Amino acid sequence: MYSCGSKSDIKGLYTDDLRYLPVQIVDNHYEEDYPYEEEYYTYVDTKTGEEKGHYYDATLFRDGYALVADTAGLFFIDHSHKKICGPYVDATTFNEGIAWVTSEGKPLTAINKKGKAIFEFPQAEKAFIFNEGLSVFMSSENGLWGVVDNKGKIIAEPTFNETFGLYINGLLAVQSVKSDTWGFINRKGELVIPFQFDEFGIDGDDDYNEDFAINANLWQAFAEGRIPVEKGGKWGVINLKGNYIINPQFDYIRLDGDNYLFRKDDQYGWCDKDGKYIINPQYDGAYPFDGGSLAGIFIYDREHRYDEKFGYINKKGETVIPAQFDEFAMPFWTNGLAIAAMDDEFGLIDSKGHWIVNPQYKEIVPYGNMYIVEDNSYNLGVIDVKGKYIVNPKYNKVSVDVNANLWGLPTMALAISDYMDINPIVDRLVTLATDMQTLKIGDLCERFSLISSNLPKSKKKQQLYSDTDRHMSIKLSTTTDHIWQKVSDGWWGYNYVMKDDAVINSYYIDVEFYGNAAKHIEEITNAIQQKLPSAQIEQKRKEITLHITTK
Repeated sequence: MYSCGSKSDIKGLYTDDLRYLPVQIVDNHYEEDYPYEEEYYTYVDTKTGEEKGHYYDATLFRDGYALVADTAGLFFIDHSHKKICGPYVDATTFNEGIAWVTSEGKPLTAINKKGKAIFEFPQAEKAFIFNEGLSVFMSSENGLWGVVDNKGKIIAEPTFNETFGLYINGLLAVQSVKSDTWGFINRKGELVIPFQFDEFGIDGDDDYNEDFAINANLWQAFAEGRIPVEKGGKWGVINLKGNYIINPQFDYIRLDGDNYLFRKDDQYGWCDKDGKYIINPQYDGAYPFDGGSLAGIFIYDREHRYDEKFGYINKKGETVIPAQFDEFAMPFWTNGLAIAAMDDEFGLIDSKGHWIVNPQYKEIVPYGNMYIVEDNSYNLGVIDVKGKYIVNPKYNKVSVDVNANLWGLPTMALAISDYMDINPIVDRLVTLATDMQTLKIGDLCERFSLISSNLPKSKKKQQLYSDTDRHMSIKLSTTTDHIWQKVSDGWWGYNYVMKDDAVINSYYIDVEFYGNAAKHIEEITNAIQQKLPSAQIEQKRKEITLHITTK
C-alpha cells in the first residue's frame, strides 16, 4: 500500500464504484495441534461492514462487475456477488461492456456482459482492455503489436515493437521496430505523428508503470493535446499534430492544470503553456497543484544530513504552510484534505496546515471520499474525512487494484491467450532432426561453417548451431570422437586422421521453451515423438532434449 494519487478531472479508467472494498483476511487455524494460516480475499461493504465472498484474489467493481479468483479459475461477479460467467484462465476487467477472456486451451475471446462470445481472436497472444472501441494486441506469430476493433476487425497490422496499450482521444503511442523511436497512430491505424521521440508521457519519477508505461496525468495530456515527449535526453510538449508547444529543455515535465511542473538541473519549478517560468526551479522535490490552490514541495536540510521536510506553496510560489512534514506532502484531494506525515505517522491536514486527523497511521490511501488506513498493528480499516472508522481495522491488505485505480487503471488490463498453434514449432524441430539424420560430414561442415580438422577428438560435445525466437531457444550439438583414429607419426607420437567411412552417429537438440510454448510442452513433445518415433526425448520442466541417431 502506498500513499499517492491525484484528483484530475480526467480520470481515465478510474472506477468510482467503491462500495465494496476487496480486502485480504488472514485466519489462523489449528489442525491436529499444527497451526497454519489461511489467506483469502473478501468484499467488505463500506456502508454496513458486512463481508461477502471467499476468494484467492479480487478486483474492484468496474463496469458493473468485479473479477475474482477461486480454485476453479477466474469469474465475473455482480454486486450481489453472484457469478455471472467463468471460469477462465485469464481475463481483463470489463470496459465499455466488453472484456477479454481465455478458457483453458482456448484463444482470447471478446465477450459481452452476459458472458456471450463476440468473437474469438486466435491471432493474438496478448490483448489489452478495450478503450474507445479498440484493443491493442500482440501477434502470436511475430510478437509485434497491432490493433483490433470491438467486432474483431484488425485496424492496424501487428508491426509495432511496443505500444502504450490504450487509445486515448483517438491516438495510440507506438514504437518503431526499426528505430525504437515513438510516434502516434490514429483510429484508422495511420501514422499521424512520425516516429521521432525517445520516450513519451512518462514523467520519470514515481508514476511509471512498467506494463503500461503510464504517466499519472497522461489521460489529460492526450485529451487536451499537450503530450510530454523526450528527445535527445530532454523533455518538451507536443500538440496532437506533433508540433512542439514547448521545445525539449527539461529533465522532467508533467501537466499540472493549465501549466506544467518541471525539473531542470535537479530543481523543480513551474512554467506556463508557453514554457515561461511561473515559479523558478528552486525546490529539491515537488508535487503538482493538481487542480488545487496549494502544492507540496520540499527542500533538503543540508545542515542535518539532507533531512527532508515538506511544506506547501501557492501558485505565486509563496509559502503557505511552512516545511514541517516528513516523507509526504501530497496534493489536496477533492474534499479539501491532504495526506501528510509527522514522525513517520500519517494523518490529514486542511489547507491551513491544521491536523484534521492527527498523525497516527502507518499508511493512508484515498478511497473515494474515504481513506484506507493502516494502524500501528499493521491492520487495515477505512475512515471518513473526520477520522471516524467506517470499517474497523482488522484486514491484512487491500487488493492491488485499489492502488492502481488512483492512476485510472485496472490491474487486470491485459489478458494472455491459452491457445497455441504448436505445428510451426513441431515442424521446425522435426525438420532439423530429419536433416541431421542424413547429413554427411562434408555437408555438415559446409552447412554450419565448420572446419573438419577442428571437430573435437574427445567425447566433448560440439555445438553446431543455436538460435532463439519468441517461443524457444535451440542448441544443436554432437560428439565426434568416434570419427577419428590415431595414426603413428613414425616417431614417438601420433596424429589424428579422420576415418574413411566416418559418419556422425547421433545429434542432440536441446530446446528451452518460453511463454505459451512452455505451457504446451507436453503437447509439443508428444507431437514430435509421433513424427520421430525413433528419437529419444527427455523432458524436464520447460526443456526437452532430442537424441537423434543417424540413418
